[in-house]
Amino acid sequence: MRPRNTSAVAADRVAPRGSPEYSKAPHLTPDLVAEVVSPSQFRPQMKDKAERYVRAGVRLVWVIWPQRQQVDMCRPDAQGLPHLLTALEAGDALDGLDVLPGFTYALAQLFA
Repeated sequence: MRPRNTSAVAADRVAPRGSPEYSKAPHLTPDLVAEVVSPSQFRPQMKDKAERYVRAGVRLVWVIWPQRQQVDMCRPDAQGLPHLLTALEAGDALDGLDVLPGFTYALAQLFA
């Protein structure tokens, strides 16, 4: 897996094509952030980063650990505070939850 970070914004939050706002750079917080961890990064540092994303309004963060073949998920709790979910292991699947409804992806495929 080549380290790469990405984010996604729900289509209904983007200005419609042809509108004056469409050609401008959007000022949106992503709904989803996927961060691939480099070998020089550690769990406390990445936990803090994921929590900062959530405090900024990101609804779901995937922290991907290629060497460990794990994914940490972080999302806001009922009060909007960051909540780190249990690390997913090789037999588990990523789940888009309410951010990407219906999306699942087996970690075994991700790390193949």
